[in-house]
Amino acid sequence: MTIDPSTGGSRPTLIALLSILLLALVRPAAAWSPPPPPTEKFDWVQLTSDEWLKGEIISLYEDVLEFDSDKLGILKLDWEDVRQLFSSRPQNISLGNGGEVHGRVRMNGGELVVTTPEGDRTLERSAAVAIVPYSGNGKGLWKAKISLGINLRSGNNDQKDFNLQASIKRLNARNRLLIDYLGSLTRTDGVDTTNSHRLSGQYDVFSSNERFWRPFFGEYFRDPFQNVADRITVGAGVGYHMIDTSRTSWDLFAGPGYQYTRFDSVERGENAGESSFALILATDYETEVTGSVDFIAGYRVQLTNRDTGGYSHHAIATLETELTRNLDLDLSLIWDRIQYPTATSDGVIPEQDDYKLIFGLGFDI
Repeated sequence: MTIDPSTGGSRPTLIALLSILLLALVRPAAAWSPPPPPTEKFDWVQLTSDEWLKGEIISLYEDVLEFDSDKLGILKLDWEDVRQLFSSRPQNISLGNGGEVHGRVRMNGGELVVTTPEGDRTLERSAAVAIVPYSGNGKGLWKAKISLGINLRSGNNDQKDFNLQASIKRLNARNRLLIDYLGSLTRTDGVDTTNSHRLSGQYDVFSSNERFWRPFFGEYFRDPFQNVADRITVGAGVGYHMIDTSRTSWDLFAGPGYQYTRFDSVERGENAGESSFALILATDYETEVTGSVDFIAGYRVQLTNRDTGGYSHHAIATLETELTRNLDLDLSLIWDRIQYPTATSDGVIPEQDDYKLIFGLGFDI
């Protein structure tokens, strides 16, 4: 064999190396995929865009997965945009046939595998109506928010304004409990000029992804300046999800009810209290305007007889601006109306409409 001193090797060896290099360039590379993520400490979500998110599953409701990302905060993801899901903790899965199953969840594409104490159970992805963390005691997932607004003025007149909004939610795989409170107090030179309180609660049971049954709705309202010492409304009905995406939700509700009103004062010969059957109509709308701004609106209508006020409604629209992960700046516009206010003992008929504009700081718990 003849050695070429200028190359330091044989010509056949050089040709062989070039051939191997050419084959490596021409031969298609095997598809690469990352190994399954570890699930000892975190839940994992892979989107259809191949992006992975690490954090904690909060809930799956109405085809929206709420996920607390370790770096990005709370995200609302369309269920159809989720390709894979791995849970580090047991989850409670509500099924479309009314059953439930709990255990650690693995999902890939259209298949959902639940690891239960009895073994793995394989389900169709579409069978899952709702998912919430499983605590073993049936308490479900609790959320709360408090928004507080205070305005203090002194000088020629002393005025103090206090506004408090609070909401509590309990989410479970098959139902939800909502409790809301709204209170306003204004005191000028030691005299109350605004003093209203509204406490409402509702319990919803999900029958499908679109429909829900509300076996109980209740509201307590008090506003002496509208000549309402106490007003109690109870009812039940059915609801429907008109829009249900990760950015926007819109619910409608209707049902029968009963209302009792005790007036703060009445003219001589008039009843101190009146009661009536009622028709209750409601709608709730929420949309994500930007990544840090949400718009929330609610409207409640109660149709009763004339003696209890006839047509009355409560409307509230809130713009929430996220300042930090748990702190919001809230701006709320509130409109209350009673079609037929009851005259006081002095013969004064209260105004039909009351408006409030509230600025507050909201704390998520």
